[in-house]
Formats: sequence, C-alpha cells, structure tokens
Amino acid sequence: VLNSAKYDDYRKHLVSMEVYEEEIEEFAEQVGINPKSKEFVRDLKKQFLDAANKADNHFPEDSFVTIVQGKLSLKKRPTKVKSKDLAKLDKELKARMPGINIVDLLVETVKWVPLKQFFGPLSGHQSKILNYDKRLVSSLFCFGCNLGSVATARSLQGFSRKQIAYLGLKHTNEKNLIKAIEHVVNNYNEYELPGFWGTGETGSVDGTRFDMYEQNLVSEYHVRYASYGGIGYYLVSVSPN
Repeated sequence: VLNSAKYDDYRKHLVSMEVYEEEIEEFAEQVGINPKSKEFVRDLKKQFLDAANKADNHFPEDSFVTIVQGKLSLKKRPTKVKSKDLAKLDKELKARMPGINIVDLLVETVKWVPLKQFFGPLSGHQSKILNYDKRLVSSLFCFGCNLGSVATARSLQGFSRKQIAYLGLKHTNEKNLIKAIEHVVNNYNEYELPGFWGTGETGSVDGTRFDMYEQNLVSEYHVRYASYGGIGYYLVSVSPN
C-alpha cells in the first residue's frame, strides 16, 4: 500500500549503504548504542536479561503481583494518603502566587529578557517593523500555545492573522529559536526558585509520539497510544555558566 505507515515496504525508505557507513558512528553516539552489529546484539540481550532478572528478584517481595492459574495478576495498589498540611500549603501558594494572564507574562518576559536579539529578518537586513516587541509577543503566544494565527488574531485585538504569522515565517529559524530557548532557560535558572526544586542535575521531560514503520529499531508499541511509533523527546540544555 503506497505511503502506508503499516503496509508500505520499509526497505524503500532506508538509507543507502554509503550513507550508512558515513553516518553510523555519529548516529550510534547520539542514540547511545554500539555501532558494531555483534556488539549491539550482545548489549541488547544483556539489557533484556538484566531487566528480566531485576523483575524476577523483585517478584517475591511484591505482594501486589501474583500468579493466578498460570497467569500474571496485578492487584490495585492502595492510594497514598495525602498529608493534612497539603491543603494548607496549596492555599498559601495560591495566595502568594495569584493567577496571571499568559500574554501579560510574555510581555514581562520580553522586557526582562532581551529576546528580540534572536529574531529578525532571515535576509540579515535590519527590521523595519514598528512595535516589534508587541508583534513578538503576539507571535510567541500564537506558536507557543499552538493556537494558530487565525485563532490568535481573534483573541488579540489590533493584529491580523498575517501580522502574527509573518514573524514565524520571515523572522524565525530553528537555529535562532534554539538559542532563544537556551537563553530563557539560563536566565530562569539564575533565580532562587529552581533551587528549591533540587540540584538541577536531573529533570523530567515529556515526549511526542510519531508514526513510524513497525519494523524499525527505534519503533515500539506504546501502551498509551495502543499503536506502534517512536517517541521524540525535546530536551532543553542549560549551560553551566
């Protein structure tokens, strides 16, 4: 089936051996696998065996996992009792951190952090747009919240859909956008608040599922989506300085 994600011939979409030989070392380093086929299979088997042994060793101590009539049975774990002080803490946090309009927050961010330096005409010429900060805030709100230019124009007065979409099309590229994100994260990391959440050495991330051919090294069955695909994680790096 032409262009089908499940029944198309995946071999037609593989890279040539020349490209494979040229890029396999870099790809393996980025993904964290061994570029040699035999070593890769050996490491993969070891990971599976280690995971199986870990599950086997933990099984006798886990009273919520049993074998009933030769089948694995998972019992519902008890709900953790919330602390009585949690409601007090939540009330105090809401009192000290009242709700704020996201557009107002973007306006303050653009003032505090000079984001305008990362955006501009891709031609390299000087921008001639009046009220650039306002236009930048409207575009950040549009693409950051994934509203689309039409819906954003309906939400913000004084901007047309073309004005909102223009900065995304003519003043933004992937390289500069990554620099802007890094700049915002690095500035935020200098505040006192993140220090109360931990050392900053670890972080929690989320991902997005992409349709992929089933016979693929990075494709796997996902329980949440009940289908095969790949999960792309977006990580934001913070410089040590």
